[in-house]
Amino acid sequence: MSSESNNLIVTLSCPNQPGIVHALTGALLKVHADIAESQQFDSPHSGTFFMRVQFSTDCSVADTQTAIADVVKQYDMQAR
Repeated sequence: MSSESNNLIVTLSCPNQPGIVHALTGALLKVHADIAESQQFDSPHSGTFFMRVQFSTDCSVADTQTAIADVVKQYDMQAR
């Protein structure tokens, strides 16, 4: 971990299914993320779930990507 806090945003989309918000926020907990804002919605026409999470963490971007990698894979997410 670094001594400076990183302010980061994750945006994602994936097929809608139960547990997405829980899984992602649980993964962010691994990097001690302090969530400042979270927005999510789904499109009933396409069955796609969309989410944007703004947070701060003392961990690096690379460590954060590693922490959420399993969730991204599990839910077939397009994340950045």
